[in-house]
Amino acid sequence: MGITIIAKFTPKPGKENELRDALAEAAPIYRKDPGTLGWHVLSGKKDAKGSFVAVERYENAQAIQTHAANPVFGKKVHPLCAKQTELTFYDEIEDKAKL
Repeated sequence: MGITIIAKFTPKPGKENELRDALAEAAPIYRKDPGTLGWHVLSGKKDAKGSFVAVERYENAQAIQTHAANPVFGKKVHPLCAKQTELTFYDEIEDKAKL
């Protein structure tokens, strides 16, 4: 069983391209964090253009703490965001339910 986080990033006006590039650069670094099962960045289309989300998958809560301690966010991503990143947490249910 893992934990999935959907992280929504809102760029500062005029910083959309820089934020996209910073997230693309950060993704392979984050994927190497211990306990990270996946870290994928998505770019909004049509009415969501200019917005970004990351789908983050972790083995457990400790892996999330390890990821949070990674300095890349504070140095490269956070300065380009207009507001605090919105995080929504999900538990994977595949292992819990027999469909």
